[in-house]
Amino acid sequence: HNTTEFCNDILPAHFKHNNLASFVRQLNIYGFQKAGNKNMWEFRHERFRRGEKHLLAHIKRKTPSNKRLWMPDGSDGHKSEAILTEILQLKQRQELLEMNLVQVMNTNDSLWNDLVACKQAQREIQDNLQKILYFLMTVYRDDVSGQLDPKVQQQLVAPAASEVAAPPQE
Repeated sequence: HNTTEFCNDILPAHFKHNNLASFVRQLNIYGFQKAGNKNMWEFRHERFRRGEKHLLAHIKRKTPSNKRLWMPDGSDGHKSEAILTEILQLKQRQELLEMNLVQVMNTNDSLWNDLVACKQAQREIQDNLQKILYFLMTVYRDDVSGQLDPKVQQQLVAPAASEVAAPPQE
């Protein structure tokens, strides 16, 4: 299912190249057709079955048909065959791009889910900090006036800022 692993490991072990588009072209030349899901690289042939090796001899390379496409410039079918090959390659590239798009969309969904989780965690942390500050303010409040002692308030609000601004004196 991993095209990169297939191209880098499996194709070179059995063929002289690691080009997925060339491999798919060869499958098509021998009559294999893409099967199933558009996002999966699965091919089938009616004579390619597990355990039935005798059928393999009947899988033959397609021969060019005697019908040639009409070309407006009067050339023979060689040019049209090249065009058909290019169309096939473009379709294969499109399939690769579609697969990449699906992977990017899945990654994007995952990142959005991570972002939502991070925002939720941030809200919970902010709520906890508010609760801690409220608790500290109630503990250090002056019993007579009900106001927070200015010295304590200064220590609660910006203790780190005063330490950073001026180095400790000896």
